[in-house]
Amino acid sequence: MTDPFEFLSQLMVAVLPLIASVIPLLFSLRRKRISVEILSDTLISLNEELSKEIQVPAKEHTLKQVRLILIRIRNSGNVTIRSDDYLEPIQLRFGGTIFRSTVVEGAPSGSIVMDLEVGKDLLAFPKVSFRPRSSVTISTVLSAEQKGIMIDGRIVDGQVSIAKPKTQGGLSLALL
Repeated sequence: MTDPFEFLSQLMVAVLPLIASVIPLLFSLRRKRISVEILSDTLISLNEELSKEIQVPAKEHTLKQVRLILIRIRNSGNVTIRSDDYLEPIQLRFGGTIFRSTVVEGAPSGSIVMDLEVGKDLLAFPKVSFRPRSSVTISTVLSAEQKGIMIDGRIVDGQVSIAKPKTQGGLSLALL
């Protein structure tokens, strides 16, 4: 009968090269993935001065509250996503009227420059190149209705996904 320690060492000698050959293969897989994450969704009480600063239209001045939503879009894959990789641009449709939307941060700093396309309740991102681990954070102010956010977008040989939000604040998220 063999010693259990000898058997264990022989098993490790046999299995270790197999594991060592599979690990580089896993890291070499090319993944194209854009993640959309809702960082925060906050209700803000309005006064007349704040309404002017946020540029709430005059017909909406009866609003008592608006929502401030911070959204991060990042390349969570390991391959650069080129501008021609988009089959459909990334779009967020809100359940309320958008008053203002701006890019507040790009990481690494200055790596992503974009002009957002803003409609009544739609925020569309231009087809920009994203290097792995780069991201952009967007601040959006909109009416306080709580109808959720619909996210749409497609990339060649990849996916657009919703990253698990840290706090939802009553939002319902859906992927179109």
